[in-house]
Amino acid sequence: GVTVLNDTYNANPQSMRAAVEVLSKFSGAYKIAVLGDMLELGDLGPALHESVGQFVVTCGIDCLIAVGDLAENIYNGANEAQKDGKVECYYRPTKEEAKAVLDQMIRKDATILCKASRGMAMEELVEQLLFLARGDNDSMHIQMEAFDLTEVAAEVLKETGMIDQTHTFSARWEG
Repeated sequence: GVTVLNDTYNANPQSMRAAVEVLSKFSGAYKIAVLGDMLELGDLGPALHESVGQFVVTCGIDCLIAVGDLAENIYNGANEAQKDGKVECYYRPTKEEAKAVLDQMIRKDATILCKASRGMAMEELVEQLLFLARGDNDSMHIQMEAFDLTEVAAEVLKETGMIDQTHTFSARWEG
C-alpha cells in the first residue's frame, strides 16, 4: 500500500526533523519526504531550512521533494550534504509543479511524509497523493484507514521534540 503521513498543520526546524525521523522508522519500501516552507523564522529562515535538508540525507530517506520559495534552501542543503547522491532531490517552487513530481514518484509500498507551515496549505498535495494512490483502475480495491501516529513516534518524540497535529492515512492496494 501507500502510506501518507499528513503533518501539514505547522512546522519549525525541530518538528521537521522529528517528522523526517518518524518517516525513516516506517517500513515502506520507498520513503518520500515532501517538505514545504517553514514560515515566520525571520532572518535565520534560509539557514534553518538548509539545516533540515542536511538532516534529511542522514535519515535513510529515498526521495526529497522541496516545495516553496524557502524550501529551495532545504533542497540546496540536501544536495550539498550528500556525497553519494543516494537521495533523489527535487525542488519545485509551487504545489502545482510538485504534483507532477509526485505523479512520477508514487509507487506501491511507498511511505510519504507531507510537512510544512500551515500557510503553505500542503493538504492540497496530500489530497493529490490520496488520489494517485487510488489510481484509475476500477479492479484495484483500495482500503482507506486513519490511524494515530503516536505509538510509532513515541520514542522519536522523546529525543527530538513534538510533531504538530499529525494525522496519518494509509491507502492499501488489495488484489
